[in-house]
Amino acid sequence: MATKRVRTLVLTGYGLNCEEETAAAFSVAGSDVTIGHINDFTTSKKKGASLRDYHILALPGGFSYGDHIGGGKIFAHKLMQSLTGDINDFITSKRPIIGICNGFQILIKAGLLPGLPQGRRPMLSMTTNISAQYENRWVTVTANPTNKSFWLRDINLPLSIPARHGEGRIILRSSYEEALIKKHCLIALQYSDSRGNPTQSYPANPNGSALALAGITNSLGNVLGIMPHPEAAFYKELIPHYLSAQPTTVAYPHPLLRQNDGVGMVFFYNAVRYVEETFLSKKPL
Repeated sequence: MATKRVRTLVLTGYGLNCEEETAAAFSVAGSDVTIGHINDFTTSKKKGASLRDYHILALPGGFSYGDHIGGGKIFAHKLMQSLTGDINDFITSKRPIIGICNGFQILIKAGLLPGLPQGRRPMLSMTTNISAQYENRWVTVTANPTNKSFWLRDINLPLSIPARHGEGRIILRSSYEEALIKKHCLIALQYSDSRGNPTQSYPANPNGSALALAGITNSLGNVLGIMPHPEAAFYKELIPHYLSAQPTTVAYPHPLLRQNDGVGMVFFYNAVRYVEETFLSKKPL
């Protein structure tokens, strides 16, 4: 498939429900987007359907398979049972993968995050919010300046984006795992106060995640898991407080944002620009 356009696959399935918003955000960022059901690539595979045809893979939010036996677990098992080789190729070729909310849970349960060199031994998991209830609120997140992933390029001030989940609390197995996360600079985003200081305090931290984690990357920096929903803030009128003109909500100083963009677009622009620079300036996949 020779083209000079970035191609994004938003992989959906039973119970996932944010694929349209995620696709819209990538489309605004300049990508050609396909929404594909996981069955098209696995058990009832469509003729010619292959992850190898895409530059970016997105796993959207929702409640895949009803979150039975844990958020994202069934989808993760199905993904890795049938597509391990394709997923490994995606990662080793340094193509972008993003998992948002339930998609983040899927990446963790599939062992793709944190994805350190010692293999896919689970280092962290997600469980019920410390409030023991579903949290639906706007939160502030701050990017980790030591994480050099392209996903975080030019994100230098706190961001205000919505969180909506019941199982978003990241837990680590031990202080050793915490040390590894820090050593490899895998922290991508942290829940913070309005000044950008990471916090464990509720409700600024809506779930009680260890290290105030709102997002992490793998060691290569091309796989991002994020718990809040940037695709729900891809257009400025989607932001309920946009008229207040707070710099972290509307007039965010990111070089790729345009007049009508919401602040959540920074991640989608960064991914599309990275693919353009890394792959399309050379040769097609």
